[in-house]
Amino acid sequence: MKPSDGHATAVNWLAVNGITTGVSATRFDPTGIVLRRQMALFLWRMMDKPVVQSRSGFTDVPTTGDLAKALDWLDASGITVTTPRPGKPKRFQPDGLVTRAQMAAFLWRMAGSPTGYPQAQFTDVRRGDYFAVAVDWLAHFGISTGVSPTRYAPQQPVNRAQMSLFLWRLASTPTAWDSSVTLPGAVRR
Repeated sequence: MKPSDGHATAVNWLAVNGITTGVSATRFDPTGIVLRRQMALFLWRMMDKPVVQSRSGFTDVPTTGDLAKALDWLDASGITVTTPRPGKPKRFQPDGLVTRAQMAAFLWRMAGSPTGYPQAQFTDVRRGDYFAVAVDWLAHFGISTGVSPTRYAPQQPVNRAQMSLFLWRLASTPTAWDSSVTLPGAVRR
């Protein structure tokens, strides 16, 4: 990664704050697509590794280790939402790709689900979409913009360079967080 890369500052911030360890000791892999397991760990680490007593109950992830702790917290705090299906196991799909819609919802819920922001002008985000209010919030604070002035591309996967920028911008914007959330140490006040 060169200092001239648009995401270099954000990636360095992630590393300094212990939010990412990269894909190896010397590689971040900026073009790699963010997996749901990586997203869970990014968010958990950004929030200072909170510990909860309840177990997530996801049947497709380990029950010990950092990923388990991250998912226990994500589940208990409502950052990840699963729809219970009778007779079906509760699954997180850790190797699934994170879309721009999911990223918006994860970040918005982590920031306390703030509301009251003007509707973003993206033609591919409908008011009934589960991520619509989150996209309004992201756009209002400039944490994430669309892929064009009128398109958000909610189903497009998020790569690691983009995620580094989204997390860095959120941490750089303390006013984007709901007042009910205790700001983590990584947030610049």
